[in-house]
Amino acid sequence: MRSFPLRARRVRPLAHYQPVDEVVKWAAPRGAARGKYDARMGPSDQLPLGLEWDIEPASWHVDDGALEVVAAGSTDNFVDPAGSVVALNSARALAVAPRLGWQFSARVAVDFKAEYDAGVLVLWSGERHFAKLCFERSPQGEAMVVSVVTREVSDDANAWIVDAGAVWLRISSVAEGVYAFHAGGDDAPWDIVRYFALSGGEPMKYGLAAQAPVGTGCTVTFTHLEFSETRLQNLRDGS
Repeated sequence: MRSFPLRARRVRPLAHYQPVDEVVKWAAPRGAARGKYDARMGPSDQLPLGLEWDIEPASWHVDDGALEVVAAGSTDNFVDPAGSVVALNSARALAVAPRLGWQFSARVAVDFKAEYDAGVLVLWSGERHFAKLCFERSPQGEAMVVSVVTREVSDDANAWIVDAGAVWLRISSVAEGVYAFHAGGDDAPWDIVRYFALSGGEPMKYGLAAQAPVGTGCTVTFTHLEFSETRLQNLRDGS
């Protein structure tokens, strides 16, 4: 496990990687002043980017280009390989993904209260075939990038500590049934977290989730949500 202050590193903006005419954005670009957003992104009871709740959270709210989700306590999506825990009840909003060649990203902040509280980007092809890219609190009280891939049972892999209050997360469809997870800071390049295959008995969906497996709940804020039907050009450097 590596540890470094993400906020101290430099990054090219996402727009450098993705042609503007092929990107569906639900927020102002990085660096834009807060409040500079389309009026349709004001207070709303509609989820962005065609997402629909598969399991609703304790509460949620859309305003000023931000989606705030309150996770109920004792919620998670995890199938323990030892068989001791099967939890499939965390709030998640999903949309059907194109067959290949797309990217989905967001800036994620979490009001951490208990270990394993997390804001999540998710791939979902059924209750035994899913993957999570998480901004999660560790048992040591540190914010971390964590990934989980479930093929009948889940694995669980810590990536690195995040020395900041939020992190950028991204899912990329690399080829049919093949995906990459990347993460980065506000002023940091994308770093690869995971490169993996995933398929299941249901059409693949992408989306977001909020979890509080052992605590009483937490609040996750998703901003700069963006979906792009563009291909990842370089797996390793994230461009």
